[in-house]
Amino acid sequence: MLHFLLAALASSTLEARRPGTPDVKVTWHDSLVDHFSFSDARTFKQRVLVHDGFWKPGGPILFYCGNEASVELYVNATGWMWERAEAFGALLVWAEHRYYGKTQPFGTASGANASTLRWLTLEQALADYATLIHALKVERGAPASTKVIALGGSYGGMLAAWLRMHYPA
Repeated sequence: MLHFLLAALASSTLEARRPGTPDVKVTWHDSLVDHFSFSDARTFKQRVLVHDGFWKPGGPILFYCGNEASVELYVNATGWMWERAEAFGALLVWAEHRYYGKTQPFGTASGANASTLRWLTLEQALADYATLIHALKVERGAPASTKVIALGGSYGGMLAAWLRMHYPA
């Protein structure tokens, strides 16, 4: 019985130490409202959470493609990223999907009508992620060849696969 209690205590202690939102830095990326327009230069602030405590030059970027919720949910639920980051020397990045959480292209009016929702597409979201990844590499002085491993679950997993297909480099 004592062995069972000690194992349960050890397990709860590990859970209490599990990294999450207190361990990340919140940054904001200027993203285009419409990546595919030559005449629309409007931008919005895209929320990005980053943990660089394990990152070493030459290491990969583990990039979580946020989906239909606030990005904190994914920071606190992606154990694999936290578990493998140190061994990989990886930079951890969670990008919030446009129109979710605090990433509201038109502020509180983002979901108000069809005219503001027309940019809520997977193509626009993928372009957000591609430009964000490029900006992260430039900001950190990482070579363009820095490996990026896109991750996600459900819709975010599909975004990760589509990101690799549409923006392979």
